[in-house]
Amino acid sequence: MADSLDAALQRVETVTPVLLQTATWTGLQRRGTAAFYGYAVKERIEAGRQVNEVLALGYLLGTVRHFLGTGWQPERALVTGAHLSARGEIEALFGCAVTLGPKAGLVFPAHYLDTPNPSRFGICDAAEDEPIGNDLGTCVAHLIELGLDEARPSIDGIAGRLGLSRRTLQRRLEAEGTGYADIQRSVLIRRAKARLSADRLPIGRIGIELGYADAAHFSRAFLEWTGLTPRQWRHHVRQGTPA
Repeated sequence: MADSLDAALQRVETVTPVLLQTATWTGLQRRGTAAFYGYAVKERIEAGRQVNEVLALGYLLGTVRHFLGTGWQPERALVTGAHLSARGEIEALFGCAVTLGPKAGLVFPAHYLDTPNPSRFGICDAAEDEPIGNDLGTCVAHLIELGLDEARPSIDGIAGRLGLSRRTLQRRLEAEGTGYADIQRSVLIRRAKARLSADRLPIGRIGIELGYADAAHFSRAFLEWTGLTPRQWRHHVRQGTPA
């Protein structure tokens, strides 16, 4: 929803610690003509820190590529530690050299920060200054959308985030004339259409990201939602014809 890459990364620095609910820093540092988009866990981690950092850098890379294109590659990436296993494989994934440093992050020319947002959108297609809203259904939709970045969240997980029991959440959603399954389906449809329209990812990969076991299960669900298979939907979008 931000106007530029710079504005987006400033927002990331503000909201990430709140969303992750841990002592985590994710933000932007300027170093002369270079920009450093970094990630750090401030808590002590005895094992798995480097793996955590590599995973986080993948999310950071996805944010920058929204502005600079899916083929964009940083000048280099950094992770902490004294040794990096599988360096070659990791460098192939990021498309750049990966070095060791005091913080994990991506390095790229600072002038890229002025890049305007090529496709502004909100989690629920809301206007930039429009609040999430105080109705429970909208809040649940936002939490499901955020949870999809890791794995499809369960009703128990969402209820826990809201400080409610499963039954209380169901009862309150019913009072609003909706249900968890209906909200989840709406979020999945919106995310699926956005991914099929904007990305060149294989359909099976998109299905897995949405929590389906394979491309066949995703295709059947999408056909039920829209009357078209994912492949047909993507073809209509690329041809510019109504789907």
